[in-house]
Amino acid sequence: DFNRRNNLRFWAKSTRKNQRADQLVAVPFLASGSTLSTGLDTTYLVQTHATGLRYAYSNTFSQYGYGLDLTYQHTPNGIRSSVVTENFVVLDQLVPGFASGMASASVRGDKYFSGLKTNVKINLRYDYLTDQLSFGSELFPTVTEIQTLALRTSTKFSPKLSYGLRADYSAFTNQIAGNRSSQKQLLGRQQVVYRPGKQTKVNLNHHLYLPRLGTGAQAINLIGTEINQEWAQRQLVVGLGIRNLLNTRTIGERSISVFQRHSRTYRLRPRTFYCTLIKTF
Repeated sequence: DFNRRNNLRFWAKSTRKNQRADQLVAVPFLASGSTLSTGLDTTYLVQTHATGLRYAYSNTFSQYGYGLDLTYQHTPNGIRSSVVTENFVVLDQLVPGFASGMASASVRGDKYFSGLKTNVKINLRYDYLTDQLSFGSELFPTVTEIQTLALRTSTKFSPKLSYGLRADYSAFTNQIAGNRSSQKQLLGRQQVVYRPGKQTKVNLNHHLYLPRLGTGAQAINLIGTEINQEWAQRQLVVGLGIRNLLNTRTIGERSISVFQRHSRTYRLRPRTFYCTLIKTF
């Protein structure tokens, strides 16, 4: 801390950990009726070395601030899974993987406008990932670039009524063995919060999801409302809600980590009722 307004933080860490529960087992064992698993010893614990630098400035008198974040992470040994079928037994064996890395840079700023009673936050982030994908016995180097622009605003009209808006624009670019592909998406969220009492809160939210900009893909609109009632004496919160999903369709999502890629598919179904119960001890 240089003074009340300027703050600089530097951090670094190095970790070694297993990715699966059977990774530390060096002797093959029968995991199920037809699956034979072979783990690895501690030599192949996944290593991660990371370092980062963060600078932040805040001016409470003028009610604004900004910051800069730089992060680098290197994984020298990934872990992969090799599946082989022998007779009626499936052999699931962990094998050493490959090195990967991720560099990130982000710039953020926030400003409060007292006349509008609105707080605005802007964040620009850039991620650069390098790893490899395996297709059979061949390995292909891959490069993934992600640019994200996030805008968030919150307005307080009165002590009982507030409005929030969030927009996230992302551009993904993948380069595998010289082939380059890109995808752009936009996610917008609106939320109105009404508090008729100290222990009662009503939320009305709308999500707009454009999964592939520039391709004519269908927009996805989600509308939902929720009522939360809190009993402070018993430290109990009960919530009732309904999500009216205007689109009935199948959605596929992909997420990228340093050396893994995950995908999932789910179907939207309209008029979903739900109830939440939170008890604090």
